[in-house]
Amino acid sequence: MKRLVWVLLCVALLCFAVPALGEDICTVSDPAIGGVRTDCEYLSIFCPAESGDQVTLSIYDQNGACTYQRDYGTMGSSFYTDDIYLPLYGAEAVYSVTMTVGDNTYSFTVTRVSGYLTDNAASTGGYPLSLLSGANTWRMATIVDVASLEGSSMTVPLYASNAYEIGSATISVSGGKLTVSAWLSDGISGTIDSATVYVATTALQAQELGRKGFTGMTGSLDRGIDLSGASYAAVYVRMSVSFDPSNVPEVTPSTLSGQDALWQQMLNETANEAVG
Repeated sequence: MKRLVWVLLCVALLCFAVPALGEDICTVSDPAIGGVRTDCEYLSIFCPAESGDQVTLSIYDQNGACTYQRDYGTMGSSFYTDDIYLPLYGAEAVYSVTMTVGDNTYSFTVTRVSGYLTDNAASTGGYPLSLLSGANTWRMATIVDVASLEGSSMTVPLYASNAYEIGSATISVSGGKLTVSAWLSDGISGTIDSATVYVATTALQAQELGRKGFTGMTGSLDRGIDLSGASYAAVYVRMSVSFDPSNVPEVTPSTLSGQDALWQQMLNETANEAVG
C-alpha cells in the first residue's frame, strides 16, 4: 500500500507544471507599451481589469500561428496573467499579443532574442576535424600551402557554436613562421576568452588534431610558430568565445573552397616522404 501511494505521488509530481524561474520571466506592466524586446523565456502581462470586465488574450508567432489563447472570463479586478512560454526560433522570434479587457483592446509585440552566450566553442573555417582525424566535433582546421603563403596571408571566417559566423582570422607566413590573428566582426558585442593554436606539419599529425596525444606544435594567437621548412600545415585554432548573438548571421559551417585539394596534397606529401 505504501509503495502504491509513493508511485501515485511521483506521478502527480511529474504531471505538475513547474513554474518559471523569476529571472526567466518578462513582466509587461503596461499592455499599452507598444513593443518589448527580451531574452526571457516566459511572458507575464498585467491586466488592468475592473469589476465585470471580460478578458481574452491571444498570442501569435511571426508566421501567424496561434501559440497561446485564453478566455479569462469575467474578472473582478486587475491581475497578472500566468507565465506564458515563448519559443525561440533562430536568433530571435517576434510575437504579436492582443489583450481585450472590457471595451479596451491592447496590442503590442514581444521580440524574444537569445541571451548573452558564454564559453561557446569556436574555430576557424576550413576542413572538418571529423574528416581529418575522426574527432567528434563540428570544429575545423585550416590547411595551408606554406610556400604559396610565404610573405602573405589568408583570411578565413570564424565560426561559433556550429551556428554563427562571428568574425575572421588571418593566417600569415613570414620567414617560415606561421602566425594566427583573430577578431570579432564590427557590431558584435563579445570577447575571445581563450585560444590555442595547434599546427600539424604532416598528414599523420593532422590526423591527431582535436584528439588526445597530439604530437604537433602548439602556440597562441599573434605569436609565430616555426614550421621547420614544412610544405603544408593544418592549423586548428581551438577557441572559447562569449558574445551577444543579436544581429549575428546564422550559418552552417561547411568546407571552404580548395581545402579538399590541399588535404590531398598534404596526404601525398607525407606518403612520398615515408617512401623516401
